[in-house]
Amino acid sequence: MRLPGSPEDSLSEHLMAYYWRGNLTFEGKDRLLEDFYTHACDRLRGHAMWFAGRSAAGWDAAVPPEVPERLRSLMERRLRVVEQSASPAPFAKELAGVGWWFTGRQIR
Repeated sequence: MRLPGSPEDSLSEHLMAYYWRGNLTFEGKDRLLEDFYTHACDRLRGHAMWFAGRSAAGWDAAVPPEVPERLRSLMERRLRVVEQSASPAPFAKELAGVGWWFTGRQIR
């Protein structure tokens, strides 16, 4: 059993799950994802990426193909942000969280 994390960690997990299910988009009227990525610290963004990758590692072939595609799109979006920044240092934990994405077959 996993111990509960901080409320911020739980929020990031919910945002990721809603995103991969298609219930949230980056172009949404509410701007939840945009605001999260604008204001969240590197540790919290890293937790979100870790959660998405760790979750996807346990998925099987029954996962609809649009779900891993959404996560690939998220990774590409975040990598563009890192590439456009002056330094990758403020994204170290977020980038480290992406490592989990390569443990499963669904996202690669």
